[in-house]
Amino acid sequence: MIRISPDDPVFDAADSDPSVSPAEDFYRFANGGWLDTNPVPPEYGSWGSAHELHVRNEAILHDLLEGAAEAHGSVGSIERTVGDYFLAGMDTVRIEALGLSPIQGWLDRIDAISSIDDVRDLVVDLHRSGIGSLFSVGVLPDFDDPQANLLYLGQGGIGLPDRDYYLRDDDQSAGLLEAYRTHIDTMFTLASLDAGAAGDSVIAIESAIAKESYTNVQMRDVELTTNRHGTAAASDLMPLFGLRAYLAAIGAGDETEFNVDNVGLYPALDAMLESVSLDDWRTYFTWHLLRATASSLTEDIEKESFEFYGRTLGGQQKQKERWQRVLAAGTADIGQLISQLYVAENFAPEAKREMEQLVEFLLVAMRQRL
Repeated sequence: MIRISPDDPVFDAADSDPSVSPAEDFYRFANGGWLDTNPVPPEYGSWGSAHELHVRNEAILHDLLEGAAEAHGSVGSIERTVGDYFLAGMDTVRIEALGLSPIQGWLDRIDAISSIDDVRDLVVDLHRSGIGSLFSVGVLPDFDDPQANLLYLGQGGIGLPDRDYYLRDDDQSAGLLEAYRTHIDTMFTLASLDAGAAGDSVIAIESAIAKESYTNVQMRDVELTTNRHGTAAASDLMPLFGLRAYLAAIGAGDETEFNVDNVGLYPALDAMLESVSLDDWRTYFTWHLLRATASSLTEDIEKESFEFYGRTLGGQQKQKERWQRVLAAGTADIGQLISQLYVAENFAPEAKREMEQLVEFLLVAMRQRL
């Protein structure tokens, strides 16, 4: 039996709610006191102890970013790269002045699409730039051999969190889908692009993709989603799209194998490339470009993106501060560089040794249990 000391800082009796019977609501019984004294801050959709740690680390990283920006280190150094990134993200005056010019080249290229080959070449460059469309791609440890890496093609290409947002027919889901349609049209208008029936076109394509996508439960089934293919057979999955040419263009042409999570999705996407008009595909790709870059564009576009994704879907009542948004973007774009500054400042060698020892103790305990 585990006995907890009343002085143990991890367990505080005030975090519980003894007025509630554990037989009726154990979660409330165990955590009710903490929930009452820790309301969800307006800039978050949820709140817990992990968020408290995140906020602490955000403050540390904020100091690091500002320090890097003020230091003006040598060109090409980690400190200079991180500092320049932070300054660029915080320069809202210049961002407003630039308008859509940072993505104008992409918009012109999408507008010029005239064939399925153009679609494939565009998807290659979008994926290489971290902009999702049609499906996802990434390199992860091989499920069958953790000592090796494997290329994974995954389902994706939709703007809502998962397939069920498009396929459920209850009133709440219908309302969210209509809000999404309005959001798409509004984003096109704010970008001075012809909205037309943009929302209808995008949702039609994404709904078709959703119908062919696995559920969240299916995606947790390793046996179902482990489907290794030889690179030579890639074109059989998407002959119109030219999946083998896609793999070569993204730099995976020399790989002998890759994995797809949902075998049926890719032939369905291939058929859609023929059945859906190029005009609708142009609208679809324009939308995913706007969605991916909204946080780096003008204030009205970024605010509209927050209103839908942050407030409507995420439950946030208030947008985070600008520096927090720039930090989040930097963590995604240059996270390795920011991490090096963080480790140098906050993770001393002795701390690393202690953590490695802790991990070793955990491994020993797990081996004993097994």
